[in-house]
Order: sequence, then structure tokens, then C-alpha cells
Amino acid sequence: MIRLRRPGEDDKKPKSQSTAKVGQPTPPSFDMFMDPPTVVHTVIKDLAEREGEKPVVIFDSHLGLDASCWSYVQGRLEGIVPTLAYDRLGYGFSSNPRTEAPRPPKTLAKDLRDFLFTVGLISESEALTPTPTKRPPTTLVPRPIILVAHSHASLTLLTFLQTYNPSNLLAIILLDPPPPSLPSKHPAIKTFLRTRLPRVLSTAAKLADAGILRVLSFFNIGIIASTSVPETGGSAKSRAVEGRMLRAMKREVEALVEGFTAVDEGLQALTNSKKSKPKAYIVAPTNPDPPMVPLPEIPLDEWSKWWHQEQRKLGESLNDGGKGKGKEKGGGSVPGWWIETDQATSTTMCASEIVVETIVKVVRAEGYQIREPEEILAFEGSVGTLPGVKSKHI
Repeated sequence: MIRLRRPGEDDKKPKSQSTAKVGQPTPPSFDMFMDPPTVVHTVIKDLAEREGEKPVVIFDSHLGLDASCWSYVQGRLEGIVPTLAYDRLGYGFSSNPRTEAPRPPKTLAKDLRDFLFTVGLISESEALTPTPTKRPPTTLVPRPIILVAHSHASLTLLTFLQTYNPSNLLAIILLDPPPPSLPSKHPAIKTFLRTRLPRVLSTAAKLADAGILRVLSFFNIGIIASTSVPETGGSAKSRAVEGRMLRAMKREVEALVEGFTAVDEGLQALTNSKKSKPKAYIVAPTNPDPPMVPLPEIPLDEWSKWWHQEQRKLGESLNDGGKGKGKEKGGGSVPGWWIETDQATSTTMCASEIVVETIVKVVRAEGYQIREPEEILAFEGSVGTLPGVKSKHI
């Protein structure tokens, strides 16, 4: 069944789900009760239960962030295009993962497929066989969709594209995606992802269970760099120091290297596929984050150049060599699939104005008539962040 959670309503969950401790009401949202019993918490804007004329924009969050990090972008797009952000299992208000096993992008892509089928945004034939789950009696009508993935969630989206590629997928937008060749080109990062980072997250989860991380957060002391989130991330800030979310991060990290490899190896097959593919856009910060660990094989001042070169290779693979893909019909003002910006860092990308602008332009490039977002008249902020948003380390 599908239950509408209203603002300020108590967070009543199935017994199988851990309760997230937050100090504010939840936004209007749907809980998707799937089979086996699983809750996927979803924040929806402008998505009526009928066939619509506009595509639905669906957001997948960066490692360690939940659906609330998209609150700024969803707010800016409200009344312009329907949007949907969801919590992966173990994040925010969603159920915990069903097992303790690592969760590679292949598993996350299957979860995304099951979720889109359950909510009614892909048809039974697109979901492949066997049917992933029994669809609730009240569902949305399948319509065109645009998928947006932030950072490491790009691996999930690319795996989804390689495995399922539903016909109603119009476009994908990757926000600072890590190059699929990252661990194979840099052994130190491969070792960090396979051994060190899982240990750090495991230790952090134990500290969170004991309440120590919440105390450190009160004094603005952080021990995990990836939990630096924009203030508009709302309740994401209060949940990023919880043991259940850190354990979910650990399960995803444990299988990241294999996910990178699978995506990298599958790109050529995707390029050669005769099946129609969606347009792909990459939004990249001018100054990427420095590497996670020191890399003897590449000077730090050459890192940005290498990162952008590999991202462009990814874009070319997705867009059949970059031959005109991502251009607006009629030669309009939409840039090509490569969009570089100094408006946001990799961390704040999910709450940046450049993402709002890109989505509006992509939707228009597909022939849909939509209005411009309201002009921002006044703001406060710092270089590298969007208007009105400050980055805070927790």
C-alpha cells in the first residue's frame, strides 16, 4: 500500500524499520510499502496520481546523504516540473537493508528498479521478469522520467542504465560523477575503499550508537569528511551521525570497487548497444575535491585535469562519442552534455542553483514548455556554495 505522511505527523513505522531520531517534522512524503515488507521514504513535489504532461525528475543522493539534501532543488522546481527524491535503504526514514551483506551498485540499481515499478513510474514490461514486487492498487501512471545522481550514486544510475534502460528514460544527469576507472588507475584509492574506509565507518557506527558522534557534532567536530552537508540538507544533518546510516554507508562502500569495475567494463557494451539510450549530461565543479588519499603517481596540481578528462571520457561513452548529444533542439542555448561550474563544490552540488538551471534546460531540450524558476533577489553565502546555503561540517 501507499501511505501519505503529512507535515508534523508522528513518524509511525513498521516494526521492521528502525526509527530515525530527528528534531523536526517530516516533509510531505509517501512511504512505499514493498514486498517483502520494506519502506522506501519518498519526498514528492507536484506528482499527481494521473498522467501528466511533464517528465518526472528523480533524485538519488551522494554516499552519506538522504533525500532531504534535495530540499532546495525540489523547492526551486516546485510548480515547474514534478520531482521525487527517495531514501535508499538504511538512510533517513527508509527501512534498513534486508541483509548485512555488502550492497554493490548492482543491488542498489535493482532496488531503484523495484521502487520505480512500485510507485508506477515504469511499467511491468520495463521492470523485466519476474515482476519484482506486487504493485499497490493505487499507483501513478508511467510517464517520461529524468534521473539525477550525485557523486557515487552515479554508479547506481549507470548500472541501472546498463541493466534496465527503460524506454521512458529521457535523460540522465550526473553531478560530479567519480570516473569509473578511479580505483583501477589509482591503487591507493582502491585500497582505501576496500579496507580503510569500511573500518572507519564501522568504528564511527559504534561511536554513534554510544552517542559520542552526536556530542562531537554539537561542538561542530567531525571525523568523517563525507558527512559535510549543506545547511539546507535539513534533517540529513541530524541523521548522518546515526549508527544505522553509517552501517548502510559501510555496506555500500564495501562493494564500491567491484561496482567501479563493473561499470567501467560495461561502458563499451552500452556504447555499442543498438537500443535507444537517454541523453546524458555531466555537471562538474571547476575545482574537484582533492583525492581521498595521497597519490604518488599524480601531482596534486594535475588532479583536477585528470578528473575532468576521465569524466569527459565517460560522457563520450554515454553519448556515442559526444556527437551532438545533449544539444537543445533547434540549436538553442542549452550547453552540450558537459557543464562545468564554479557555483558549487562536489559536496554542495545537490543543493546548487546550477542543478536547477540544468534540469530546466534539459526538460526544455526535450520539447516541454516550462517556466523559469523565480529569481533569487537576495542571498547570503560563500564562494563555492549556492545562494543562501552554507556548508557545515558535522
